[in-house]
Amino acid sequence: MGAASCGDDGAASSSVAAPFGVCLDDAANQLYVLEGGCSRVRRIDLSAATIATVVGTGVSGSTFSPDPLAAQLSRPSGCALLAYDDGLNPTTLFFTDHDNGHVLAYYPANDTLAVVTDGLTLPAALAIDRTNHLLYVVERGTAMVSAIHAVQLPR
Repeated sequence: MGAASCGDDGAASSSVAAPFGVCLDDAANQLYVLEGGCSRVRRIDLSAATIATVVGTGVSGSTFSPDPLAAQLSRPSGCALLAYDDGLNPTTLFFTDHDNGHVLAYYPANDTLAVVTDGLTLPAALAIDRTNHLLYVVERGTAMVSAIHAVQLPR
């Protein structure tokens, strides 16, 4: 692996700056890396062995935008991927924007970003309960696990 870099669109053998989490999309053969050091989310195409930023400007901040590459993140850390092989439901990458207190959803199919919930205290990890259609969030600042009921997960 090379030195940690905030560069982009290079070989996937480049290292990332302070990776805090990863999620694998088996169907698309892609790995999402939450890069705390450059405050962004990167996607590694495992077939092409390339890496590219999909969310974040690379500069830590708190400005939200539905345009993923215009949004500023601050230490993205925990993630959970909801992917389907049915061709009907789009893949959704849920992830925490740790220092900004958000859980965000990235939709690769239409390259958009949405706030799932905010006002959290240092959200750090996520888990999806497909049976009960819940997204669980670990908040480091309150030492609690919360369930987000507002998330509409396809049945």
